[in-house]
Amino acid sequence: RRRLPIEARFAGDAYPTISPDGRRLGYLTGDLGPYVIHDLVTGERVEFAEISSGRADARATYVTPGQTPGFWSADGSRLLIWGGRDLDGDGSTVLLLGIDGSLREVSQPAAVPAGFIGNDAVVWISSSEEHTEEPLTELAATITSLDGAVTRTVPLRPVVPWEMTSTFAWTGTVSPDGQQLLILDNTRTTDEALVYQFYLADGSQLGELDV
Repeated sequence: RRRLPIEARFAGDAYPTISPDGRRLGYLTGDLGPYVIHDLVTGERVEFAEISSGRADARATYVTPGQTPGFWSADGSRLLIWGGRDLDGDGSTVLLLGIDGSLREVSQPAAVPAGFIGNDAVVWISSSEEHTEEPLTELAATITSLDGAVTRTVPLRPVVPWEMTSTFAWTGTVSPDGQQLLILDNTRTTDEALVYQFYLADGSQLGELDV
């Protein structure tokens, strides 16, 4: 058991994310930051003082909502987190952190991130429709390089029509081997959700699960 110095006044801001090998944790240490990548083997902490939660009049360059997911590259050398210069703006960027202390913005193609394929490709979940009260008719996985160039787009093909009406931060996640994609539909009730399982090669549905 380890006690992490998160010290967030808001419980929703404390969502650590662990690397695939279980060695490193990424987390926001509190309202003022910094964001930290913590090596659980050596104890080393790489700090990103430029990142805060945006609360308590923090004057950091970047803001990240701690209650949203982070995504690690396959080798655990990079961490993609939600964030940007202004979370009240258009939300057009996410942040890419390196265990070497590097930090840069990554262009977001009007979609929400779902994880890495390998170390250099990112999967995004996009819809052709704005948020409405009607179920979505089209949803796709867009794969880009780290510089934002689109490699390919894979339409997702559910066996039955979508029930979900919009995408959000926790909508998608890629399997560690980069072969499969899970899509979460939590629009049923507050206590139930439906998880769709897709094959990223062609967008075909492999299964679904009520959770």
